[in-house]
Amino acid sequence: TYASIRPLIAQLVLANVYFELKVWDKAEQAYRRTLEIDPGNTTASNNLALAYRAQGKFPEARKAYEHLLLYRRDDPEVKKAIESLPK
Repeated sequence: TYASIRPLIAQLVLANVYFELKVWDKAEQAYRRTLEIDPGNTTASNNLALAYRAQGKFPEARKAYEHLLLYRRDDPEVKKAIESLPK
């Protein structure tokens, strides 16, 4: 039902607003909360990785991309994003 997914939607919308405003630390927090509610949310995983990357948190970005690969195993873009991260 809608009532059961409302917290997820609210968290994801909030995260996306922070993301668009480039308020990376707040976006990071909101995407992490989204993933606590729905660990398989690929939008949140991808955008969390991008938020980490924007903050220079490359090990965290790698972990977020690796989490994303659990749900998008054959996605060449995710693999490419991982490969492009500084070591």
